[in-house]
Parts: sequence; structure tokens; C-alpha cells
Amino acid sequence: MNSLSLRLLTANDASEVSRILRAAPEDYVRFFHPFDFGETTIRRQLESVSKDVYFGLESASADDATRDLAAFYMLRGLDAGYPSPMYGVFVAFSYRGMGMCKLTLAHADVYCRLNRFERILLKVHPDNVRAKKLYESCGFTFLRDNPASSEVVLCKRLTGGIDKEGPSKPDRERVPQRFNQ
Repeated sequence: MNSLSLRLLTANDASEVSRILRAAPEDYVRFFHPFDFGETTIRRQLESVSKDVYFGLESASADDATRDLAAFYMLRGLDAGYPSPMYGVFVAFSYRGMGMCKLTLAHADVYCRLNRFERILLKVHPDNVRAKKLYESCGFTFLRDNPASSEVVLCKRLTGGIDKEGPSKPDRERVPQRFNQ
């Protein structure tokens, strides 16, 4: 049985990230343009991260002889000083339609709650109807137009995160009384 694991990407993963981006058909990547797809650019990007994070979803064969980068996602903008991360995802063409994007969204949600972010942002082109529909089904709503890129910015507000006093009030109210003592 094949396995799937999630891990932080490093500069050593630049060639694999570049490979899956360049292997995809042109119409498949037409809405994905966070950076140049060259290995050198991606390596520099991964070497320079401080607060931004890049995660990879890796598929492995049952005997662990074959490993493929099935998808990667990023939470960016933190290194540039923005208070909320900007989510971006790319699923390798051969892994499309398997739920990889939804899995990365769930992981990003939990990661951002654990790190006390109030919201997650993402940009999506209005013509990318399938992605927009998925994001909206996961709780993202319209925030603003981004005329510079012809995209719209969607936002997911995160509630019920953890703080120094423990779970937020909505979470405390859902916890059975015996656990609140």
C-alpha cells in the first residue's frame, strides 16, 4: 500500500519542486505564478525563508523504493511583515483530483491556529472556478479585488484557536462540563 507524508520543504527539494511545475501542461499551471519555475529561483526561495513555510506532500510506494512529490503548499508573506499568511498550493498533474488540495487546506488551517494567526488569505483568479468553489466550500470568503494581478483575495477567519488561557470561549462552551473543571 502506498503512503502519504507531509513535511517541511528545504532548499534540497528545489529540483523536485521545479520538476513537477515544469512537467505540468501549460493550461494546468496558467493560474499558478508565485515565482519562476526554475530550480535556482526555487532554491533561493527555500533558502531565504524565515517565518514563511513550504510543506510538501510526498507519496511513497509500499516498499519505500519510490518517492514522489505529489503536492506542495506555502504560507507566505510573513517574511515580508504581513500579519496573515498567504496560502498557495500546487498539486502535481498526475495527482490531481485525489483531494491533495483539500488536505493541504486542512493542514494549513490547523498550522495557522496553532501559531495563533487570525486568518488565512489566498489569491485566486476569477476564471479558476473549480479552485474558487473548493476554497469557498472550505470556509473562505471574498475579501477584496487585487487589480494588479486580476485576482481576488479570499479570507478564512480562524476562530477557536488557542491562547494563553487555553481554548477560546467558543471552544470552552463546546467542552463538556467535566473537562472545564
